[in-house]
Amino acid sequence: TPGKKNYTVEEELNAVERVKKGEKQCRVIADLGIPESTLRTWIIDEPKLREHLKKIDSKAGLPCKKMRLSKDDTVDQASYMWFVQQRSEGAPLSGPLIKPRAEALSKRINTYSTFAASNGWFERWKKRHRINLNSIMGEAWSADLESVASYPAELYQLIAGGGYVEEQIYNSNEAEHFWKLLFNKTFSSRDDPQKTGYKTSKDRVTLLFCANKTGQHKLPVLCVGKSKNPESLPLLYDNSLNIQEKRLEEKAILLPDNAPVHPEDSQLVSCDGKIMVKYFSSSSAIQPMDQGIIAQFRKLYKGEIMQEYIQQNEETGVRLVQFLKNLTIKYMIYISQRCWGKIDVLSIEKCWMK
Repeated sequence: TPGKKNYTVEEELNAVERVKKGEKQCRVIADLGIPESTLRTWIIDEPKLREHLKKIDSKAGLPCKKMRLSKDDTVDQASYMWFVQQRSEGAPLSGPLIKPRAEALSKRINTYSTFAASNGWFERWKKRHRINLNSIMGEAWSADLESVASYPAELYQLIAGGGYVEEQIYNSNEAEHFWKLLFNKTFSSRDDPQKTGYKTSKDRVTLLFCANKTGQHKLPVLCVGKSKNPESLPLLYDNSLNIQEKRLEEKAILLPDNAPVHPEDSQLVSCDGKIMVKYFSSSSAIQPMDQGIIAQFRKLYKGEIMQEYIQQNEETGVRLVQFLKNLTIKYMIYISQRCWGKIDVLSIEKCWMK
């Protein structure tokens, strides 16, 4: 009904406590603006309400408006325990994986079970356990997580032993760059008919980012593409997929990600021996470049491309599809270098602290 207020489980229990302490029910009903039957239901369901709060995290449970209990609590809890175990190991889980597993667990608990993991059950199960769909980001699960704890001490020993300073510590990481891919979300009005988008382009290059710990020295981005004879570009360019971190000057330590395609660190030594490359088995879990720097670059790049499109649209009336078709890899590289230059020192320093 209009104006009806939904109460959290905690608020319902507080009302029950007031009655148990001797306060008249009519006073509680008047304060909360609820029917008498609602308060009686809360009093009867008090054990269920308290049990419900025990099953969910206290902070997540407080804003819960309704108590949604499962008809088969054993299967519900078994499915959630399996879900938590799989996520603790980094397994990506979706509805088509979870629902059959819930049915299998039901059969294991009761051979004659008729439980069916319907879409409705799955939606209610997600709400009960505060489960959301999120994008997978980063490469932390590729790392040897047991060695993450020892990483700071090993790195400090390496730096102190060689007499290096922060300005001489570099990190590099490569990333796929779909350079014609725009934002996949937009603001729109309620009556906006244009809810659909465009077919996404698969044009892709690989970009290698490298900067030192202080952020004062950012090397030009290395672009790995298919063209064997590129035009004059404002970045380093290589048409080989088996690239090596290079062109560092002075004494320095380079900490790249430990991708399988990279050569052994013993092979990556400068001619004068002043540049040391060191892989750590935990590097993918603590890559500074993977802690927000590359994500910031991608956001800046998409913003620059959209700004350029809006300007050309106002000047020439070009449509978005045609604009993307006209976009060249040379222009993409100019935009990329501009965006890389916009990432400030503070942003890079913060990513080293994470």
